[in-house]
This record gives sequence, C-alpha cells and structure tokens, in this order.
Amino acid sequence: MPQCTVLYRLDTGNYFLHNSPKKHYLSAPYFLPNHFEVICLIQSGKQRSPTPVPNPQPDCLFCYDNVRDRIIDEYDSVIAILDDYPVTEGHHLIITKRHVEDYFNISAKERNDADSLMRILRNRIKEKDPSGTGFNIGVNTSASAGQTIFHVSCHFLNE
Repeated sequence: MPQCTVLYRLDTGNYFLHNSPKKHYLSAPYFLPNHFEVICLIQSGKQRSPTPVPNPQPDCLFCYDNVRDRIIDEYDSVIAILDDYPVTEGHHLIITKRHVEDYFNISAKERNDADSLMRILRNRIKEKDPSGTGFNIGVNTSASAGQTIFHVSCHFLNE
C-alpha cells in the first residue's frame, strides 16, 4: 500500500510528522489533539496541497476541491488535469489553484508556475514519445472567445 507523509501543525504551534498508509491519510492519527492543520502531504513522491486554497467557489468545476481527485501533476500555485473533452490524446488543462476567472488577472507567480508545469509535462511527453512534432497552448478569456468555465485554464495539447 502506498505510504503518505503528513506534516501537521498542532494548535500548540508545534509540528508533527506522521507516516501512514494512504488509506489513513484523511483520518487523523488517534494520538493527535482535536485542533490541528494539515500543512503538507507527500504521497508517492508528489507534494499535494491539502490546506485551503484562496477564494474557493463551490459551484466552480475547476476549483481545487472539485478537481483534487483528477490531478495529474502540480507546481505550487497551479495544477494539471486531463481535459474531459480532449482535442488530442493527452490534452491537459493547467488550472490555477486560486479561483480567478480571467487569465489577465492571474499573478506573475501563477503565470510562471503554469509555464513551469507545461515545461514539465512537455518533457515527460517527449520522454515517453520522442516522435511528437509539437505542442499547442491556448487560453480562452471570455465567453465570446470560447471560455465556458470561468476559472483560468490553459489548454496544453501535444500534436
């Protein structure tokens, strides 16, 4: 069974590191006090962000809590999921963790993180299939431009 390492911050201000099987991640170890916060989860070598994300919108299909089970990879302030309606095989969406409706309102850090994650995905795809000839990157920024879910997402397609 995969192992998880969870870093907790206790209500006393102290930190506690706990290793457990993956299935026990969501249930706190019995010896922890009632008041604690999960700071960091490392599972199978990938860091996850179980702490709350700024500005969540419960009805938004791309907000972090609504896609957390579909995450392929992440890079600090952004995540990658596979598109539900792919144009090509391996059509990824790079989505900000923070709910932002318009690409022109994301921070420089979010833009840089999205670029870094796309480079990671590109390298991974090229390693898997070096015969790939190119990639497309696209962002729809309003209903008139084809945006249907009003949460920033960058389409990353390999050709």
